[in-house]
Amino acid sequence: MKSPSYRIIAGAVACLCWFAAGCAATVEQQSVRSPAELKRATGSAKPGDEIVIADGQYADQKVEINATGTAERPVVVRAQTPGKVVLTGKSTLTIDGQ
Repeated sequence: MKSPSYRIIAGAVACLCWFAAGCAATVEQQSVRSPAELKRATGSAKPGDEIVIADGQYADQKVEINATGTAERPVVVRAQTPGKVVLTGKSTLTIDGQ
């Protein structure tokens, strides 16, 4: 039979592992100000990352978003302020990934 102190230590180790796994789920947030920065950010994005496009008007830009996330930890690309990121002129937006 194992001693009660063994159970306490095993429980503490299990709690530390659970806590460490929760800490690893921290979202990495990147702010981008150009399509080139956005392409670099999405190219290196990991599941759970959030990419924020800086407010502004982007004229005649070819914006490509390609990232891989999971159902539990998607890669999120969003405007800094909803409605304040505007693509104008001959801009295109392509979204691809998993």
